[in-house]
Amino acid sequence: MIEAMRGATMETANGVLAALDHREYSPFTCVVVTKDGATRLDWTGSTFDRTDLACADSIMATSSSWQFEEVRAQREALFRQVWSDARSTADRIAAFHARRVNAHDAWAPMMLRPTTQTKSITQVELRPHGAEMRYWTREAAVTSKLSAPETRIRVGTGSPEGAISEGVDL
Repeated sequence: MIEAMRGATMETANGVLAALDHREYSPFTCVVVTKDGATRLDWTGSTFDRTDLACADSIMATSSSWQFEEVRAQREALFRQVWSDARSTADRIAAFHARRVNAHDAWAPMMLRPTTQTKSITQVELRPHGAEMRYWTREAAVTSKLSAPETRIRVGTGSPEGAISEGVDL
């Protein structure tokens, strides 16, 4: 992931992620965003697919191996509701990701089902000269409502080696 974050172009970042031995990872969805566009990468456990996304003001991407169409529809509705709030973008993203819907925890972003749950939250913020990745375990995300990440990694693109700072509170 760090190498993909150093990528100066969409193709470089996607190339790094496509070259991984995906068999070493659980299924995932990764959205790569640059100033030139966005791409969704899906690893299902057996196939790796790339979809270039249309540019929009805001998008919501989700993955679920359980009742995907219903989960996506419910999360999209919640996303639109949260996004219509007048708060800052960072506050809206935190409100969405940390959202628990007790009556519907099975499809909520902070999902909880009898056999599984949201394990962690990872956010990446793109900046003019780099990116910052923030990580929370489920417990930390619920407790802090995404206000204090357990890990922060900052990657700069202004220098040839791409400066990396880990665990730095920026």
